[in-house]
Amino acid sequence: MNPTCKAFLKLIKSHIRNEEPNMDSDVNLEEVFSLACKHNLLPLVYDAASLLEYEGKERVRNHALYTMIGQTKRTFEFLKVYNFLVHNGLKPLVLKGLVARSLYQSPDLRISSDEDIYIRKEDYALCHDLLMRYGYRVGKTCANKDPKDAQAISYMAPNSDLCIEVHVNLFGLSGVRKELNKYFNESFDRCITLEIEGFEIYTLCHTDHFLFIFLHLYKHLIGYGVGIRQCMDLVLFAKKFFEQICWEQIIAIVRELGCEQLLYSLFDIGINELGICLDISDIPFDGNIKVSNRMTLIVDMIEGGVFGKSCSERIFSGPVVQMAASSKKRMNVILGFVKACFPSKEYLKYSYLVLKKHSFLLPFVWVYRIIRYLKRTKEPAVVEGLGIARKRLSLLEEYGLVQ
Repeated sequence: MNPTCKAFLKLIKSHIRNEEPNMDSDVNLEEVFSLACKHNLLPLVYDAASLLEYEGKERVRNHALYTMIGQTKRTFEFLKVYNFLVHNGLKPLVLKGLVARSLYQSPDLRISSDEDIYIRKEDYALCHDLLMRYGYRVGKTCANKDPKDAQAISYMAPNSDLCIEVHVNLFGLSGVRKELNKYFNESFDRCITLEIEGFEIYTLCHTDHFLFIFLHLYKHLIGYGVGIRQCMDLVLFAKKFFEQICWEQIIAIVRELGCEQLLYSLFDIGINELGICLDISDIPFDGNIKVSNRMTLIVDMIEGGVFGKSCSERIFSGPVVQMAASSKKRMNVILGFVKACFPSKEYLKYSYLVLKKHSFLLPFVWVYRIIRYLKRTKEPAVVEGLGIARKRLSLLEEYGLVQ
């Protein structure tokens, strides 16, 4: 791990433990703050480094402050519209963002790019009408999506940069994701209320929410990748609600999915690298489980940024890795590349609704996707992207996520 990554983790640990960081004198803080931006953690990392002196401190402070104020405004806007939805007969369950921020000492230091709510399928029409009446508009990329099939429909606020993602399927209906939805079939019957920022919100019960945060992380890890913030959210959630989470149920599900090693390693990273004080000895992990190559997983999370799309090469590698993970089989990256270029109708039909009625258009959709990709990338991204895919498949194989 390079000095920038080490300093990045050290500042996160200092923030979590509320300690003054002990930094090496030769650390390039400009690079550390640049890395923090890729992970949507600049305010948090700046706050940890606030007592340090370095060139450009005023500029970084202003950037961090601007980002934090933006988050404060988005939180206030979300709570207003959420209250409007509830008062008009909806019961939306808040996922991640607002709840995850409440886990931190200073919630607005943990930035969310959007807010997620989960509603029953039969409530979607009402939710849509209420949001439109409030002035929201459907995001351009979602204009032609069928809400019953889509993982989420995005709604953009009229006078701010708040985006609300409305879910009727928590993980979508494509590939390996479809199977993850079954664990939340009865979530509305088990939901709870929490008071956050003086507002009462509906959300998943603690066991469901922990599982959702983990499976959301898992979903991204077996695609483009996942950032360090998701690991931090997961372990902080476990720390705060440890007694309310049914760990027997969690372990049974992650074992069924072949993810027990991954969960154990994420706890190890949160405790030993991020400095979160948590005793996991009461979690019924397999007695033979051990930490597997912690550094490789940490570096992959740091290099990928928030959701693994930190560079064009990572973006290229994502579908290749996703195809291998969907089949649970370790495949040659060239074969994975071919499968990513020419996926099945079943895989594509939720993104390209025309395929539901006109299967014969599948080759045209393949060509369209390839042309669209080539316009956005360069030749080196293909070569280096395959290299990243090969490295990431080795990592997933080590954690038993592909075989």
